[in-house]
Amino acid sequence: MWAVYKKEVEEKDVAVGDSFLLREEDFHHLVVVCRLKEKDEFLLLNGRNLRLTLEIQDVGKKKGVSVIKKKEVLLREDCFVDLLVGTPKKETQEIIIKSAVEMGVRSLFFCESDYSAKKMTLKDHRLESLIQSAMVQSNNPFAPHISYVKKEEIDFSSYDEVLFFSEKKKRESSLSEDKKIKKTLIVIGPEGGHSQEEISFYEEMNHAQYIHLPTPILKVETAVIAALGGYFFKKM
Repeated sequence: MWAVYKKEVEEKDVAVGDSFLLREEDFHHLVVVCRLKEKDEFLLLNGRNLRLTLEIQDVGKKKGVSVIKKKEVLLREDCFVDLLVGTPKKETQEIIIKSAVEMGVRSLFFCESDYSAKKMTLKDHRLESLIQSAMVQSNNPFAPHISYVKKEEIDFSSYDEVLFFSEKKKRESSLSEDKKIKKTLIVIGPEGGHSQEEISFYEEMNHAQYIHLPTPILKVETAVIAALGGYFFKKM
């Protein structure tokens, strides 16, 4: 279903039957681009826990009026996946952010590593724009938490499992099918891969699994999609 993202809308401030004014930007997206008409429905998401179903009731030249038909206050599942990626170039970060939103990642960490890109931080307004675009496309009601961190700032012990993906095949391992595992962290290196010191760091974790995909070397953004796809396939 077509959607709009409104971070500022609070759950306590809206109710079924309330009118909602479609201002110029949303009007253009829904009516001009998506070609919705009176009586058509769309979603409003605030990125935290709110999903509203609205019906367009009046369409003017540059704005319209809609009415809330359904209100859902959602809870995140207690089973989730976070993503830790060695900071890549900005254009690669943008692709990863969109993929993370579409695939329901809870938190995305861009981590400073031995071979990661330096000083490649996206500005807040660009992050917000990417999140909004991907949420509208995917209808994901929850926006991920995105941050730039150092490895020492991550509490690895808070996860049930850490899936360390490497381009080098060193030992046999596979994704766990243990249904009791609730909190997973997927670790993927930057374009230059992981250093030997970083490989040793993850190998020494008792709850870490060393994963090597039987493919040629992947781009970071491709590795992210492959890793998340494998994770969700095992959870089916």
